[in-house]
Amino acid sequence: EYTADTSLSNEDIVDEASSIYVYPNPAADMLNLINLKNNESIAVYDLLGKKHLVKQRRKMNRTIVHISTLKTGIYIIQVTNIKGATKSIRFIKK
Repeated sequence: EYTADTSLSNEDIVDEASSIYVYPNPAADMLNLINLKNNESIAVYDLLGKKHLVKQRRKMNRTIVHISTLKTGIYIIQVTNIKGATKSIRFIKK
């Protein structure tokens, strides 16, 4: 007899990654990410898929991402938790 373990659903994983907010948008020098947990990582990509290195500083449940070195345009912040769930947030760099 086969039984499946359903103690963790995909919805639980997605919910963890979906509670992150970014402001201000558009932004010139820095972005604030709220509700980012210590075990979550961030990456910044342009619309062509190129990854950009940015400095970040974490304080409590807020992370500051310095974007002053990016050119004006549209970018995506991708947040990934340890379970592999991702959330992509689009922002405009002024």
